Amino acid sequence: MPPLTVLAILAIFVILALFVSRIEGLAFFAPKSTTRLKGAAQTFCLDQCQTDDGQCPLHVEPKNCPMWEFVNADLRTDLRIDPFRRLGGVES
Repeated sequence: MPPLTVLAILAIFVILALFVSRIEGLAFFAPKSTTRLKGAAQTFCLDQCQTDDGQCPLHVEPKNCPMWEFVNADLRTDLRIDPFRRLGGVES
């Protein structure tokens, strides 16, 4: 019986962790910075970002895709904000 109890406790923990992560908008396996999106940006800019005639809908060369600027900026992907800070211009 003890192994069954341990499995039940682990299952409850996993279910609650998934519930909390869904509510809070957490992503456990998300990249920490935009530099790690290089592979996805390459796939999008060079392969998928094309119209039926093979042209880029942004009318730029694939090597000049605006996505590269985002990737090379090396920004953090998690936004740490203070939920209790008042927003400028917002009255409550």
